[in-house]
Amino acid sequence: MGIKNYFLDFCDLLIPECCSTCQSPLVTGEKCICISCLSKLDYTNFWKQEENALIDLLRVRNGCEFAFALSYFNKTGICREILHSLKYKDNEKLAIEMGKIAGFKLSEMTEVHEYDTIVPVPISVKRRRKRAYNQSEKIAIGMNYFLKMKLVPTALRRKNGVASLTRLSKEQRLRALTKVFYCPDKTLLHERSILLIDDVYTTGATANACLDIIQEGGAKKVGFACLAFNANY
Repeated sequence: MGIKNYFLDFCDLLIPECCSTCQSPLVTGEKCICISCLSKLDYTNFWKQEENALIDLLRVRNGCEFAFALSYFNKTGICREILHSLKYKDNEKLAIEMGKIAGFKLSEMTEVHEYDTIVPVPISVKRRRKRAYNQSEKIAIGMNYFLKMKLVPTALRRKNGVASLTRLSKEQRLRALTKVFYCPDKTLLHERSILLIDDVYTTGATANACLDIIQEGGAKKVGFACLAFNANY
């Protein structure tokens, strides 16, 4: 063990790292979130199924061939707290750690190994400056710890000046997102098998808009993976 590790261990004794959601001190082996909070997630178990509700939704819209979500989302559960922390509380480390957990489960699925490129859903330059990072890109980095694909965070761009869509209805989101995303260089997508990554699937408006752009860029096949799936929207 090096001097740096001794120093970090000493710092942990003085100021122990706490769980991002329940604020309990983390124990050895836990990173960013405790096992107790992880056990409260409503896991989808998609990695144990040949078909799932998410792929049914995406396949109808744009021919998406693969879909994955780690957990179901609801407005009062632990999943909401995790997403809020990594998205609005500058919790970059949590985004990567949750990506690793999802990536481990993803790697158990035979179909995911048919993909060669990971593309995260982008945020606008203005929002990135304010937040300092794109949560979907950090989730993708975590997933890729196990997937070992080519990560291309610049393949898609989101235009500036687009208002938040959080409070819009499904139909309003679909209309608003029609021309929000674009690909600056189609050679990044052409003849690639693209796995699109996002934090949460709610109405499907963002995922479908991005998948449409990826297909227009000449991708060979498209898939989608996220941390949370709102199956009740």
